[in-house]
Amino acid sequence: MPRRALLALCLLAVAMAGCGGDKKKEDAQTRAARKAAEAYVHDLGNRDGEAVCGDVTAPLRKQITDAVVRANPEVAGRSCGEIMTLILRSLPSDQLDQFTTAKIEDTKVTGKNGTFVYRLHDIRVDGKVTRAEGPWRVSCCVPGQG
Repeated sequence: MPRRALLALCLLAVAMAGCGGDKKKEDAQTRAARKAAEAYVHDLGNRDGEAVCGDVTAPLRKQITDAVVRANPEVAGRSCGEIMTLILRSLPSDQLDQFTTAKIEDTKVTGKNGTFVYRLHDIRVDGKVTRAEGPWRVSCCVPGQG
């Protein structure tokens, strides 16, 4: 996979993660939304492409796979899990290992949508979760995207 495409996908992967807040004061939906973001981060750190694809919404899965296929036509026809596994295998282990200790903060839920903040050292990324498809899943974001 071209290095430029991998860098862009790495940024996408980092940007899709989430956050949580004071766990003692969370209601059930906020807790479930935070756990969805935590599962996503955990699965990234464990290099589990299949699980990562299950952690995100269908539109985000399509966005990821379409971006990779545009940059790397040779992967056309592969599943999201296969594509995500290729992405994760191409990233330095020390970067992915950091996801296993990353923190999810400031999870807020309104109806079927929520927001969170993901922190990895000094990087702060705002993310979104939704439960429109059933269980809570990460639905966004790339830095600068709404």
